[in-house]
Amino acid sequence: MLSKRKDKYIDIWEIDFTSHRARSEHTHQRDIEKEKKIELEITKLLRNNFYFKYIELESHIPRIGRTGLESALIGTLVQCPLCKASDNWLGKNSSKPQIREGKLWLIQHLKAKPITEQDKETIQIALRYASLNVF
Repeated sequence: MLSKRKDKYIDIWEIDFTSHRARSEHTHQRDIEKEKKIELEITKLLRNNFYFKYIELESHIPRIGRTGLESALIGTLVQCPLCKASDNWLGKNSSKPQIREGKLWLIQHLKAKPITEQDKETIQIALRYASLNVF
C-alpha cells in the first residue's frame, strides 16, 4: 500500500526491527501512529476481501521451515505454469522484485522443491479428517 502510494515511509516500514542493531539505529525514525493506521487498513482489507482455509496436521508432521510442508507448497505454486497473480494484485506494487514479479506475497522458499507424493498423501489424510469434523 505504501509503495502503491509512493509513500517514502516504506523505507522505514521495510526495516526488520527484530534485531537489536536495527532497533538502536532506526527506532527514532518510526511513526508508531502511522504504522497503527496502516495495520488497521491492512486488517480491514484482509477481513473484507480474503478468505482463509487451513488443514490440521498431526504434530509429528513438519509444517514450517526449509523441510516443512509450507515450503513445498510454496515451491509448488511458484513452479505452477497455470498459477498467476491477478491484474489488480497489490503485490504488483511491492518494492521487492521477488513479490512484484512473482505470484506470492513472500520471498522465503521461492526455490523450494514442490510437494512430493508423500506430501500429497499427508494433505489428503488431513482433508479427510477435517471433513469428519465441523470447525
